[in-house]
Amino acid sequence: MKRGALSLALLAVAVSNAGCLSKAPEATRRPSVVLVSIDTLRADRVSVRGLTPSLDAFAKTAVRFTSAWSHVPLTLPAHASMLTGLLPTRHGVRDNVGFELRAGETLAETFKKNGYVTGGFVSSTVLRRETGMARGFDMYDDQMPASASGPGLERAATATVEQALQFVSTNRAAPFFLFVHFYEPHTPYAAPAAFDTRGGSAYDREVAAADAALGALLDGLRERGVDRTAIVVTSDHGEGLGDHGELEHGLLLYAEALRVPLLIARPDGKGAGTEVAATVRHVDIAPTLLELAGLASEGMDGAPFGPTLAAGARAAYSETWYPKLHFGWSELTSVTEGRWHYIGGPSPELYDLEADPREAASLASDPARPAAAMARYLSEQKVRASTAAIGATSREAEERLRALGYLGTTRFSEKTAGANPRNKLAFYQPFMTAFTEAHAARARGDLPTAVDQYRKAIALLRLEKGLIVPKLHFGLADSLARLGRVREAEKEFKAELAIDPASVETRAGLGALYWSQSQDERARETISGIVTEGKKAGALEYAAVIRTFEGLGDSQSVAIWRDRARSAGYR
Repeated sequence: MKRGALSLALLAVAVSNAGCLSKAPEATRRPSVVLVSIDTLRADRVSVRGLTPSLDAFAKTAVRFTSAWSHVPLTLPAHASMLTGLLPTRHGVRDNVGFELRAGETLAETFKKNGYVTGGFVSSTVLRRETGMARGFDMYDDQMPASASGPGLERAATATVEQALQFVSTNRAAPFFLFVHFYEPHTPYAAPAAFDTRGGSAYDREVAAADAALGALLDGLRERGVDRTAIVVTSDHGEGLGDHGELEHGLLLYAEALRVPLLIARPDGKGAGTEVAATVRHVDIAPTLLELAGLASEGMDGAPFGPTLAAGARAAYSETWYPKLHFGWSELTSVTEGRWHYIGGPSPELYDLEADPREAASLASDPARPAAAMARYLSEQKVRASTAAIGATSREAEERLRALGYLGTTRFSEKTAGANPRNKLAFYQPFMTAFTEAHAARARGDLPTAVDQYRKAIALLRLEKGLIVPKLHFGLADSLARLGRVREAEKEFKAELAIDPASVETRAGLGALYWSQSQDERARETISGIVTEGKKAGALEYAAVIRTFEGLGDSQSVAIWRDRARSAGYR
């Protein structure tokens, strides 16, 4: 591609983004619409080694886009773009923690006001209704099955399909919009034993499990006589799998984390079995689905692919604020157009995806390449950045997200500012492995493993000067307390209080520890500080405080905290 082609493509996208408006054709009955998102599915795992027979069969009835790109390699922001047609710079959701979708009009809201019945069925607490993802859905099923150790974190795709098909059975007579989300093949990789015979990696076996669930969903639609349906199958982002040193996703912006499968079946079946090589984006999905349903799309950053789904030249903006929000390192942005992928940051990179699909040799220093034009495009996007989606994440939700491998609230000093995330992999990867396994082991009740992994994560964190990750000492203290290792637990509770003196959860845990050892006055002193400060608490914290005051025989404080729990919506 010549350098001038990029500028023309970007100009075309800018013009189309000013407000896509499609004239709705006359129709006696609008088609139903189904959007399926398979979390963390890399594009290069489709049609490989027999892993995806259901997707392969579906591709024969659909248009397949071979260069589709996510805007953020994180579940919540990616789905926010998918369902609104807005870039993250517009909807403002930059991470899985601490953000809520408030901007724009979602697909569900648009379909609902045009007479559709709307149903959403998700498989992870990451997309719980409190994030704003439930907007516009008549039914939004985010119920995760409880585990023996506490609230559920995710739901098997097979169970999600079962619930989604019940919705279809009830509403098949009317046009419906159905959004279905599978969490496989996201970590932890734990495919059912039936898929062990497939061989390959644990990730590949989860890919096969997700594909089987997709087959069950598509078969269920056919069995229920659902026809004239627009169906999209895609993924929110890919997975690193160590290609550039990152095992999972969120930190870096290489193709393995950003390129996603995208297949669209038209209601009339036209274009079945064809492929489109043009660069397309998540933000194009919403306006395309509205166009296929004969509805107008306005104010979106995406553009419909047109009546034949032929698409056209467009640039794909991507970003990750994860390294900045959680570690104080630099955020990264990127733009993909045609064969070129430019990554902006402390050390800009440019890759020719045709000649170098593994992105091994950067061409950013070559003046004959389009790096300068792509850098200007990223600068323009940065000016549009929104912070309107910043919101609260409950303590219970943060705890569940930690068990899935997501960092919660962190603190960092200026010592960490501006570092290139790629240069931090030697710390990041072993730290996140220990962090994830510690929280996951504690959630499933494997306390000895949790203790070992918490200690490993804390030791690694000491090497990264200026970075503080709350709840590590608390998780270790809680695990030790449940193992009966009281003195060690007390030390770790105090270490957590040194980081966050106002933590209700930590004070409650330490108070309960003292009470269990018949140290009533120390328990009363520790817990009383919470009562006078009137800090907000979550369900686990309320329970710990009430239980401790009951043991102390302090009925007045028990009554106070029960009233607070009821006022907060807890029983």
